[in-house]
Amino acid sequence: MIDHTSVLGRAALRRSLIKPIGGTNMNIAQQGKPQTPKLTVVGNTTIALSKPIQGHHGPINEITLREPNLGDWIECGEFQKTSMHIDEQGTRTMSVEPDPKAVANWIQRLSGVPLPVFAHMEYRDFQKVYRELQRLTAEEVGDAGNSPTP
Repeated sequence: MIDHTSVLGRAALRRSLIKPIGGTNMNIAQQGKPQTPKLTVVGNTTIALSKPIQGHHGPINEITLREPNLGDWIECGEFQKTSMHIDEQGTRTMSVEPDPKAVANWIQRLSGVPLPVFAHMEYRDFQKVYRELQRLTAEEVGDAGNSPTP
C-alpha cells in the first residue's frame, strides 16, 4: 500500500508565501485557466453552546473564533491530516484524521478560552466548534472575480 500524506494548510502556506506571476494561481485540472484562491469565511464566527461552561469570570454561553492567520498555523500546526491510500488494484481511498492536541491548540488560540475551561465543553458543542474551525481554515478555488460559494 502506498501512503501519500498531504496536510491541510501546507498548500495554503505556499500560496501565501509565493505570489504567482500575474497574480493568479494555475489549477492543472482547469488546463491553464487562471484560478484565485478565496477563503470561505472572513471575520469572526460565534457558536452558541447548548450547555454553558464555567469560565474564570463566570459562565460561557458561546465561543467566538476569530479568523485564523499564518501565525496561528505556525504555532498550532496542522489540526488534521488527509491521507490517500492506493491498494494493489489501484483503488484510491482518502481519509481525514484529526490531531486532538492541535485541535485544542487551535480552539484555544482562536477563541482566547483556555484549555482547562473549554475542556469541560459538551462533546456535541465541541463538534460544532470543530466544524467551524474546519470552515474557517477551508479554502475554495474559483474563477477570478466570482464570489466564493458558502
